[in-house]
Amino acid sequence: MPGLAPLALRFAILTALRSAEVRHARWSELSFDGGAVWTIPGERMKGQKAADVVAHRVPLAPAAVDLLVRAYKLSTGTETTTEELPRRAALRGDTLIFPSARLTTPLSDMALSAVIRRMNEDRPEGAPLPWRDPDGRGAVPHGFRATFSTWVDDTRPAEREAAERALAHE
Repeated sequence: MPGLAPLALRFAILTALRSAEVRHARWSELSFDGGAVWTIPGERMKGQKAADVVAHRVPLAPAAVDLLVRAYKLSTGTETTTEELPRRAALRGDTLIFPSARLTTPLSDMALSAVIRRMNEDRPEGAPLPWRDPDGRGAVPHGFRATFSTWVDDTRPAEREAAERALAHE
């Protein structure tokens, strides 16, 4: 699907983070020294208290970096490459990576859910939802975090602690 909301949903899936953290992501939070990393300020992480603000560092897979190149083009109208992204991201400063139509406002909390709803609408009449949970209910963005957790439990149970950190539960 075209647009920043589908890219934000994909970015949320690739990083296993909450949609609010993705929707409020800023170019200034990206670092490309020694590998791509997104550092989310602790005060924006769910459940963080003012007294124990800890930043959350998210290593970005190549697919996430490629997605950021696409987001850059959509939000600025300017082409870039993976190689140019670090410089261009620095020039964007504190601007949002996934802005709404009003460039200074993040996507709404319903924007990512609307993407899934639109993906589910594109099916033959009477066919089951293509994006659904095991009980047949339509998928929601937060459900991809549960999917990540289940995937770790099923394929890498020894990595449970790392998964908890990736999900920012610890």
